[in-house]
Amino acid sequence: LGANADEMFFTSGGTEGDNLAILGGWRVLKPKGRNAIVTSPIEHKAVLQSVHQAAKEGAEERLLAVDPTGTVTLESAERLVRDDTAICSVMWVNNEIGTIQPIAELAAHAKARGAIFHTDAVQAYGKVPIDARAIPFDFLAISGHKIGAPKGIGAMFIRRGTPLEPLFFGGSQD
Repeated sequence: LGANADEMFFTSGGTEGDNLAILGGWRVLKPKGRNAIVTSPIEHKAVLQSVHQAAKEGAEERLLAVDPTGTVTLESAERLVRDDTAICSVMWVNNEIGTIQPIAELAAHAKARGAIFHTDAVQAYGKVPIDARAIPFDFLAISGHKIGAPKGIGAMFIRRGTPLEPLFFGGSQD
């Protein structure tokens, strides 16, 4: 991943990583006037349900446009990821249709607007090149069972300095 050891955290899988990134990132930025969460309508349920939960807590949910190939349009990102956006979340590779999203461009746009960028890379890890030093994503979730590990094992990349409110407390020994 091109990550430092202190940027990697073990999770129970992609769902936990997605929830932590979206809810933990949004909750810490909401008091700073960043209340919107931007995602696509073709995300994994772990992302969509996290965004819906944040909406129940007061977040504004914005959905990116997707073209006929299943690719998020950069034009919709330019329109929807604004100065009030806390999180932009787009999966790297779609788990149903296999579309590879333009993560580098989406992440760069989100970062230029001051938003956190999260990607669910469960389907991408080990199949497409991923380099945290070259692509400016802040959070990246992976699941071990997609690469031969038992179910219930995952990891999350959290870029140094990215604000995050924890969902679980204690366990700092891990």
